Amino acid sequence: MPLRIDATDMTWGLMMSAQRVLYIADRAFRENRVLARMMPHDADILRACKIREYTATALPWVIEPEDPEDPQQAAECAAITKAIQSMRRVRQFLGHLQRAFWFGHTGAAMMYAMHSEPIVGMVQRDPNDPNSERVSAEVRYAPSDWLPIHGDALTFTADGRLCVRTNGFSDRWGGAERIQTPDGYAVLLTPAQREAVVLNVWNREPPEYDDPTTAARVWGGQGLRSLLWYHWVAKQHLAQNAAHYAERFARGTLMWMYSSGSAAGKDAAEEGLRLMSKTWATTVPITGEMDPKKNPIQFMEASGTGYQIFADLERLASERITKAILHQELTSEAGPAGIGSGGVAKAHQDTFRTVVEYDAETLADSLTAELVRPMCAANFKRERRYRFCFPTPDDEGEKLARFETAYRMGVTFAEREVRQLAGGREPQGDEPVVGGGGGMSEQVDDLDRAADAAMAGA
Repeated sequence: MPLRIDATDMTWGLMMSAQRVLYIADRAFRENRVLARMMPHDADILRACKIREYTATALPWVIEPEDPEDPQQAAECAAITKAIQSMRRVRQFLGHLQRAFWFGHTGAAMMYAMHSEPIVGMVQRDPNDPNSERVSAEVRYAPSDWLPIHGDALTFTADGRLCVRTNGFSDRWGGAERIQTPDGYAVLLTPAQREAVVLNVWNREPPEYDDPTTAARVWGGQGLRSLLWYHWVAKQHLAQNAAHYAERFARGTLMWMYSSGSAAGKDAAEEGLRLMSKTWATTVPITGEMDPKKNPIQFMEASGTGYQIFADLERLASERITKAILHQELTSEAGPAGIGSGGVAKAHQDTFRTVVEYDAETLADSLTAELVRPMCAANFKRERRYRFCFPTPDDEGEKLARFETAYRMGVTFAEREVRQLAGGREPQGDEPVVGGGGGMSEQVDDLDRAADAAMAGA
């Protein structure tokens, strides 16, 4: 018997509206909505988030067929690719959905249209034979534009149906039920409307058992804004303390001396400071009579120790927040140089690459389910399970090294594949060429023998 539970079955109580709409589970949103809106405008967070967003969405993407050897499927994938590429602001579309790592989820309302002129995808039946028959496929129903939906505008019912928060007077969601949620008015999308929304969920998590307001994490995930909330608030307190210290003490202290016990002297000193200074100033009584030849006004330079403590703590908090977003530091900060620094840089690069691959795969899964499959269902007669994916590029140097190792072992490869990997093209006609001869394995052996002979002669 299948398991039938919803998000509220995982917590001790129920925290939702009468229509079973859950609270927005983001910790920053729940604690302080004004500061939650300010968080992504923090310069450190903005820089780290943009690095992560741009790196993932700049990757090349393809639509993969179920059977790579089937030319008809390859043509259909080519047609879907052209249809998506013809949509306005495709990179911005991918970048907006990629921000799910910050909010936990983001969405886009797709504006589908039936094109009068079909979008045609065409491939060779035999990719290795440029003279082979061409196979084509057509796409007519495709998105022409899209509108971003803010992560905080999306909420969920207990059983996972999607709602969009809106004002109480909007009548543009025809057929949708307008409901009251714990966080304002929303519309419960109809199945047809839901199909026109692409939702990307970054990190689904179970709710905390003793906090029913976190139940929506089951459907909407938990983003870095929620996870970094308390750390960011601590950073703001440290910055506030540093600014307060600098404002109060960094300009130094002006002191006016007067004879201890002289009320008139004290009044005169306070009046003089009031008239001459707007900075931090004080009166200081001294024992005995004032020396008429000595200037009663003295200036004490500020010590930077107090400010430096707060500034260092704030810098540490900023570095930890940046590292939590990028999972390493050398992408955004200067690192150590010298012996061993290359290995450290490689480790940081590999870590960041893993993060980018995770983000790209999460986005690709969402686009596969919520963009590619609806397009396949609307345009092709038979069910297709094509995938949107970001191919992970291999390091060309490492791949060439693997080719060389394989050649040493006697493995043969297609010359065209090696040439493409090296970035070259096939010579044309009588064009002068370099290389060739006995093949790579024999050339490597010749080089090895020459090197051995040179070592023996030495």
